[in-house]
Amino acid sequence: MKVLLATQFFPPVAGGEERHVYNLATALASRGNEVTVATSSQGSLSGDFEVVRIEPSASLLRFKYSDSNRPHSLPFSDPIVSRKLKALVLANRFDVIHGHNWFANSLLSRSVRGKIPLVQTLHDYSHVCATKRLVKYGALCEGPGLACISCSSSHYGDIIGPGVAMLNAIERFKRNARVSHFIAVSRYVATRNRLSSSGVPFSVIPNFIPDSLVVETRNEGEDRTIFYAGDLSLDKGVKVLFDAYEILRSRGLDFELRLAGRRVDVGEIPEGVTYLGELSSIAIEKEINNATVVAAPSIYPDPCPTVVLEAMAKGRPVVSTSVGGITDMVENGISGILTKPDNADATADAIVKVLLDPVLAKTMGEHALSRVVSFTTSAVVERIEDIYRSAIKNSLN
Repeated sequence: MKVLLATQFFPPVAGGEERHVYNLATALASRGNEVTVATSSQGSLSGDFEVVRIEPSASLLRFKYSDSNRPHSLPFSDPIVSRKLKALVLANRFDVIHGHNWFANSLLSRSVRGKIPLVQTLHDYSHVCATKRLVKYGALCEGPGLACISCSSSHYGDIIGPGVAMLNAIERFKRNARVSHFIAVSRYVATRNRLSSSGVPFSVIPNFIPDSLVVETRNEGEDRTIFYAGDLSLDKGVKVLFDAYEILRSRGLDFELRLAGRRVDVGEIPEGVTYLGELSSIAIEKEINNATVVAAPSIYPDPCPTVVLEAMAKGRPVVSTSVGGITDMVENGISGILTKPDNADATADAIVKVLLDPVLAKTMGEHALSRVVSFTTSAVVERIEDIYRSAIKNSLN
């Protein structure tokens, strides 16, 4: 098959979604498919596939973004992106297009892609939520509803916010009418994006990791290391992790906390914590290899965090929260420990339970290794190819 993957960001931009699309492109190409990736990322990482960079209209508003190197796609069809995607489609005979995030809105029109079927993966809650997080004023939101306008205004600003909310609502109806098949990365994502009432066929297919990552490389020593990878943000529970760190220090425990990711909104990093900055996937893998436990204390309903899979693939127990897609991944008390979100005491207790019990850590790691096999390339990619084939067949009828 000739496949076009359309995605907002792509490695070397760091992030779970970006690594997922790279893994997908690599896997599809290795299975004999001809793959092209269309992305807005600069210096996009290549492989056995073509990468085409398309500058979005949002790049003209870099000053409006907290990170000027990551101008996010707008929640509607971008005329610049649509024009360039149309030229790309006309120059190639793609069998199927696989969109990721709002970048795919520019492919909804038949004038852009003709009769080529469009499959779309929902990596978050952007189908129903303008802020993509499904969090309203620090609490889980039941949306969408009238509150979306005020919430979006709080997130994006009073000038842009209302427009983002309203345009995303309009685009949701377009997606429901024009997407051939939705893929949700977890059951929770499917439920909260209301896919069962969308009128579109959908499947729950998780993020995945290469089979080659599933190798136990545990260092059997006395080190007690906690590792975190992801945005250093309140949503991701990093402030909770900092509070848990202080609790453990107050108990006189000797351990190291190491962090990797973009600094977003958590303020100062506590003294004694090692901040590594943004790391490549290879560097993250090395950090996981040397960790005793991997922490993912998300407060918001994390859809399907790739770092959890990467930790499981290295036989590391995960201390996380019972929200979002994480419950599809980690078996509480078996391959890791899940706590209620935003609870520093429970997070500290879970971490110390693993740190001080090498037998428990090893047993949980072994269960994690066994479970993660169902989240690997060989277990997942064929299911995605089947969706492509079905969408292509239906488009010909």
